[in-house]
Amino acid sequence: MNMKQKTLETLIGKYLDGQITPSEQHLLETALEEDSQAKEFFEQLQDLHQRTRQTVASNILECGKAPDDIFEQAWRQTEHSSHRIIKTGVYLKFAAVAAAVIMMSVIGFWLERGITSKVYGMNDVPVVLRKARTIHIRMWFNLREPSGPWGEPDLDDWIDLEKGRHRKTIFVYGSGGSGKTRQKRPFERVFDGKYRMEINHVGRTVTYRRLSNSQQRVVVRKEFEFTLERVLLKPDDIGHFAKIGQEKIDGVNYDIWESRKAYTNGGSETKFRNLFWVSPGSGQLKRSQSWLNSARTEGKWRLEYEVKIDLNADPPAATFDTVPPEGYRERNTKETAKTSPLRTLALRRDQEEVGAIAIIMALPNRAVIMAWHTEEVAPGSPQSESFKALAPGEQLPKSPLEIKYCLWSNKNVPLVTYSGRHLACTEKNDTFYEWAIYVPNREVAWRIGVRQGRVFTRWYPENGEEEEDHVPRKIVVTLTVEQDEFDEWVRGAIAELNDEGVAPEHVTYANVLRLSERIRSSVGK
Repeated sequence: MNMKQKTLETLIGKYLDGQITPSEQHLLETALEEDSQAKEFFEQLQDLHQRTRQTVASNILECGKAPDDIFEQAWRQTEHSSHRIIKTGVYLKFAAVAAAVIMMSVIGFWLERGITSKVYGMNDVPVVLRKARTIHIRMWFNLREPSGPWGEPDLDDWIDLEKGRHRKTIFVYGSGGSGKTRQKRPFERVFDGKYRMEINHVGRTVTYRRLSNSQQRVVVRKEFEFTLERVLLKPDDIGHFAKIGQEKIDGVNYDIWESRKAYTNGGSETKFRNLFWVSPGSGQLKRSQSWLNSARTEGKWRLEYEVKIDLNADPPAATFDTVPPEGYRERNTKETAKTSPLRTLALRRDQEEVGAIAIIMALPNRAVIMAWHTEEVAPGSPQSESFKALAPGEQLPKSPLEIKYCLWSNKNVPLVTYSGRHLACTEKNDTFYEWAIYVPNREVAWRIGVRQGRVFTRWYPENGEEEEDHVPRKIVVTLTVEQDEFDEWVRGAIAELNDEGVAPEHVTYANVLRLSERIRSSVGK
C-alpha cells in the first residue's frame, strides 16, 4: 500500500470519528474527486457507520443488553454489510478491517456513556431548550428556494436565560422602486435585566423603561416560550412526529423529524409540512423548516420559513448593552424612566380603560391563576367589601365586570371552558386585585410552551340588563409555571401587587392544588 492510500485511509477514519480538521477535510474531498473507486468506498463506509450506530442506539440502548450481546449483534450487522464493500482493488484489506473498526468505535462511543444512555427525540426538545444557558434564533421568512443562502436573517433573537436578558432585531422589506431594499424595522428592543431600551431606527431615538421584578421575569419567559412558536414547535404538536432520516451539520449527526397537517377550506386543501433537526445525543434542536402545499403554490411544496438555533453560545460582548447607537437621541433617561407594572391586557368599555388583567399563569395540573382589577364595583358596594369578604373557593367578587377564561377551539382541539373561583385579594395603591383560580371542565393535554388562551368580559350595568360580550375571544398569553417556580412566580407576583409586600399564607402550591381539585369536583356535580 503506497503513502497516498495510507493517507487517504487515515483521513477517512478521522472523518468517521468526527475529528477531521477543515484543512484535512479539504484534502479528503480533493482526493475523493480524483479517485472514483475511493469515493465509492468512502460512501459505503459512511453508510455502514451510520447503520451500525442506529443498530446500537435503537436495538440495544432501549433494551439494556450486555456488552457481549452488543458486540455480537453489531458484528452480525457489519459482517453482512462489509461484504458489499468493494471486493477488488487496493482497498480490499482496509475494507475488511474497517467494518470491525467502525463497529468497535460506535460501541465504544455508547459504552463510554453507559448502556442506558438516553436517546433524545422531539418530546425532549422543549425541556432541553428550557435548560439552555443562552438561545440564539435566526429566522428567514417567505423563502422560495430551499438551497439558500438567504443572507441576513429577518429575525435575529438572543435570549440569555441564565442572566435574564434579551435582544430582538427584526428586519423587513421596505419599498425601493422596482426592487426591494432591506431595512431595519422601526423598533428594536434590548433588555439588560432591569431596563428595556426601545430603539426607533426611523426617528433615530431610544426610549427606556424600567421593569418591576415580576415583569422582568415575564419578559424573558415570554420570549423563551415564543421561541417555541418561532421554531415552528407548538405545544399541541408534541408527540405527533415521525423520524424520517438523518443529516450531519457541522460534523454533528441530527435526526430529521417531520410533522404533517392538512386542512380543507372551500373545497381547496392546504398542506403543511414541518421538519426538525434534533441531536439524538443531546436533544438540541439545530434547525426547523416549514413547507406549504396549496393552490397558491400550484400544488407544489414550497419552503416558507427556516429557523436556525444555537444553544449555549456566547453572545457578542455588547449584545445586551442598553447604550444608544451613535447619533441617536434619548427621549428619556434610565433615571427618569417609568416602571412598567405587571400588565397583560387592558379592559376597556366604550373606548375607556376601566381595569386590566395583570398576569395569567398556568400550573402543571392545568389550573390557571389570573390577577385582574377594575375601577367599577357592584352598585352600592365598595371594593373593600366586594373583594375582601370572600373565602378561597367561593364565587368571584360581585362586580359589573365578569371575566371568563377558555382555550379556544381549532381544527384539532375542541373548546375548553374554565370555571372561575376566588383565591385571594390584594390592595396596591388603593386598587384592589382579584386573584382568581380557573379550572378546566375536562382534561387538557398541555405541555411546556406559551398558551394563547382567550378571555371574555361581560358587563352588568346598574339597570341589571346583561350586555353581550364586550371583548369576545380576546387572546391573552398564558405563561406556564412549574412546581419549583410557584413561590417565585405566583407568590412573588402577589407580593408585588400588595402594599404589605407579602403573599397571603394560604396561597401555597399544595393548597392551590387541593383547591383546584375541590372546584373541579364541585363543578362536575
